Parts: sequence; C-alpha cells; structure tokens
Amino acid sequence: MGEVTLTVQTSTGDVLYGPQVVQGSAKVKDLLETIRPAPPEHSWSFFYGSVKVTPESALSDFGEASLVLNASYSTAADKPPPKAS
Repeated sequence: MGEVTLTVQTSTGDVLYGPQVVQGSAKVKDLLETIRPAPPEHSWSFFYGSVKVTPESALSDFGEASLVLNASYSTAADKPPPKAS
C-alpha cells in the first residue's frame, strides 16, 4: 500500500493529527514527531481499536487506506521496564 490517510485522535475525540495523507511505510513511532507532546512525565501510546500497536509498526501493516489510531498517555512510572534483549 503506497499511501494512507491517517487520523490520530484521543479517546475524547480530540484530533491530534490529520486527516493527512502519509506514506504507508511510515512507522507509528514517526507520529511522535508530528503530534503535540504528552504532558510532563507522560508518554503517548497508540491503539488500533483496542489493540496497542508497537512503535515499529508500519502504517501499511494495518491494511487500511484510511486509518484512525487512538492515542492515550500514561505516566512513565506506569510503564513496565523494557524487556531484556
């Protein structure tokens, strides 16, 4: 899939990004540079429906020409420690 029309919104329906046509090869982590920063001591998470998506996921992985991702933030302390490689 070449291009995806992307919208990122919060659970309250506030639009953080889009709708905007982007390359399907773009990664979810690239969104962090385009939306407003999360509040201090918080970080954004992205969801496709109720499924949390990984930062490395390409937008084309979802198989949608028009994609809506939900964004929410939590405190950094709420996040589990990174897994050992």
